[in-house]
Amino acid sequence: MQSLLSRRRTTPAPDRRQPAGAAWIRLHGPDVERDELSWSTPRGGGGRGTLAQAAEACRGRLVDVIVPGESVLLAGAPMPKAGPRQLREAFPYALEDSLAEDVEHLHFALAPTPRRRVAGEPVYGAVVERALVEQWLDRLREAGLRIGRLVPDTLCLPWAEAVDGADEAPEPEPWVLWLGRERFVLRTARFAGLAGERSLLEAVLAAGSVGGAGEPHRLEVYTGEDVGSEAVAALQERAGVLRVEPGSAQGEAGAFCADRAGGLDLMQGPYRPDTPQAGGPRVWRWPAVLLWVLVLAQLASVGVEHSRLAERHAALQQGITALYRRSFPADHRIVNARVQMAQHLAALRAGGQSGDHFVELLAALGNAVRAEPGLRVDAVSYKGGRLGVRLSAPRVALVQALRDRLGRDGRLATHIESIDAGGHDQGEQAGRTRVRLSVEESGT
Repeated sequence: MQSLLSRRRTTPAPDRRQPAGAAWIRLHGPDVERDELSWSTPRGGGGRGTLAQAAEACRGRLVDVIVPGESVLLAGAPMPKAGPRQLREAFPYALEDSLAEDVEHLHFALAPTPRRRVAGEPVYGAVVERALVEQWLDRLREAGLRIGRLVPDTLCLPWAEAVDGADEAPEPEPWVLWLGRERFVLRTARFAGLAGERSLLEAVLAAGSVGGAGEPHRLEVYTGEDVGSEAVAALQERAGVLRVEPGSAQGEAGAFCADRAGGLDLMQGPYRPDTPQAGGPRVWRWPAVLLWVLVLAQLASVGVEHSRLAERHAALQQGITALYRRSFPADHRIVNARVQMAQHLAALRAGGQSGDHFVELLAALGNAVRAEPGLRVDAVSYKGGRLGVRLSAPRVALVQALRDRLGRDGRLATHIESIDAGGHDQGEQAGRTRVRLSVEESGT
């Protein structure tokens, strides 16, 4: 264990935008006004209660807000080498095919990227509904709170990275699990993880493919105050569990604040706050603003507008090229992505091979779904030899039965991409578990 600890370091240095020891508020549900909150201040201690109580305890302080991971999708996609602005503009369209909603209704926040990133390496980020972000910010600001960061709780759990230059090959980093009475939060990589109802945890761990992080060989566990001693004992006996931190108010606060400064901040783009160091008005502020406006007016010219259009055109071309590489990875020489894509599509329509493969996968899925009453297919997509399926089920066991049936002859492989208990759904979806999975031929 000592050799392992010597080759690991905790998550990156804190963001310098905000001083260490700042206050934080953790939302225990998506509804800020109705769901319980917990909070802590550097000198005033912590507590649990309503929004009004949290606002009174943190009044006058800059606050980090930790939001529930069930509301935030963490995802990554390979991207061309480009500047931060081009990556921000292209990232939503790199994920568009895997999202259920239009990108116009979603907010995208990018994780920090290495300075020397190589073209084709994945860029990670978070996706959340714009309306939900605006609801959080509106309610918190109406209560009188000053918000510094907005961070999903999945990326606040402690995480350790292997140190370069170790004598031995580093072992896979352990997953970090927080277990409460009704829900769990699981971090599987620096920018990967998920949260959900506690009843879904065993299925998630058994799937072993959350966020593309691979099977968990080891697990570090934190438990909430309301988790019984029997559950703690069962965790301690589970294979692969390195350690279990018993539940306490201090332990829960420590678990969810270990990495909030080095994680992914949702307050980007239109939600980016003013710098915390900005104080009250200065006597020179308005003259300086006026001077800056005059300078900008002098610089406004046809050349500036042409440069802006050229940048947007370059970003669009990069996005088209990235889409082409994802669609046709075997084609390494790209001269004109639009023309080449049209040629490929024409060849596919003429040959019909892709269509036959799609029909085979769809037929296998249909036979398996008919054999498991209660399953309902909501959407199907096909890309790169892989069938993407969104379905719902009254019980998680039906999903596992569907996987077993599809993989019975060893010809097809099924991967669970995400699981949502649907606790906030209404109408026909109430009480049903929503699952996103993919089906492809084994070995592809």
